[in-house]
Amino acid sequence: MKIDTDSLRSHLKLRCFNIDLEVLCEQQTVENLRSFFLSFPRGFRLSQTVSLLRACTDVTDAQAMDVFDLLDCDGRGCLRFTEFYFLCCLLVAYCRRELKKFMYQRWDDISRLLQAKSRDREISTGSKVVKVPVVSVCCFFRILGQERDLFSKMEQLRLSKRDLNRNELETLFFALFHDFDEEIQENFLPDEPTKDGEGTSVPNKTRVCTVS
Repeated sequence: MKIDTDSLRSHLKLRCFNIDLEVLCEQQTVENLRSFFLSFPRGFRLSQTVSLLRACTDVTDAQAMDVFDLLDCDGRGCLRFTEFYFLCCLLVAYCRRELKKFMYQRWDDISRLLQAKSRDREISTGSKVVKVPVVSVCCFFRILGQERDLFSKMEQLRLSKRDLNRNELETLFFALFHDFDEEIQENFLPDEPTKDGEGTSVPNKTRVCTVS
């Protein structure tokens, strides 16, 4: 998946010059996104989701529908603001190669979306332990174009290829997001030492933001 952040900013009518996860955490940005979200009186439906994704990514209409189906976990036919905001953060994190930071900030949302897919089976079996079907995980990583890496990583981590509990899910996502971020960054990071003569730099602190 390719993402054009300039087109994303334009479509969302954001006035910032640049966009990353830090910017999306700023209160003014959240308010601007909420205003854009509320500008659709019938709700942010499938057509709006397809329009957004087609404006800033190279996904097909069918792939855009998969994204909507994943986010519309309760089947209401339209997204809540938290789900819309989750999508904006995911797009930016993918483009900026900040998927690990995205996971730290929004892990509860990720697990909630995936666990919702297994809710009916949980009720039918009477199980109190929620396990996420791998097919739901496939849907998430298919959107990001990482589905091919999913099963090899599961085999490497010796995880079941049928259902995953919350801890297994977290381990798998972290491993895949880490590999994705590092693989891309290696193509751009210079081999030369930094100005102070050190070969490493101090990592930025991750800012945790909560949107309701």
